[in-house]
Amino acid sequence: MEKMAYVLREGGRSQEEALGFAELAVSAGGEMFPLFFGPRAKDLMVRLYPHESNFMSHRFCRFAWVDGEIAGLMCGFSYEEKLAVTAGNSRDFVRYGAATLPRMIWYAMRLNGLVRALEHLEQGEFYVEFLAVYPRFQRMGISQALLNLAEQQARSKGCRCVVLDVDIDNSSAIRAYEKWGMHIARSSKTYVWTQRTFGLHRMERTLPS
Repeated sequence: MEKMAYVLREGGRSQEEALGFAELAVSAGGEMFPLFFGPRAKDLMVRLYPHESNFMSHRFCRFAWVDGEIAGLMCGFSYEEKLAVTAGNSRDFVRYGAATLPRMIWYAMRLNGLVRALEHLEQGEFYVEFLAVYPRFQRMGISQALLNLAEQQARSKGCRCVVLDVDIDNSSAIRAYEKWGMHIARSSKTYVWTQRTFGLHRMERTLPS
């Protein structure tokens, strides 16, 4: 079978990209996404995506495309970029996710250690918020290409390292990131909720000079 080629592009404002972002972001978020955002998590992501003033914005996204279809996503930003949109992020969540806010606040208070781990970013770090590839496009090298693109983005912004969070139980993702050169820098507090353990590893790769 002939191997399909992929291309990497910046995120735009199209509805197709908004839907692709929402599906892949929710996939990357694992079980935590429906926990915090409820059953309409994808709808919220679609509404946030076109705007430039939040962490889910198209301007932080890069897509992999195969034969005219979205195949994968990398969404990431630097410390400075996060700082610049923090206030807007709160406003956008209030504006577009008002119905979800009570649920988000309720879970954020009870799983505070996870929220603090997700929010922590230091100067010089480039944070990969979402990295995901549709199952039918996996094993094509797309994840590796998107990680390499994250490194390029980090270098262009003067960052010293690339960081991301991964579920402590996601052993296959942890191995893949370790293969790329990342290591576990620290781990969040863990919580047992609805017979499921929630916790995060913060993984890091220092960029070679």
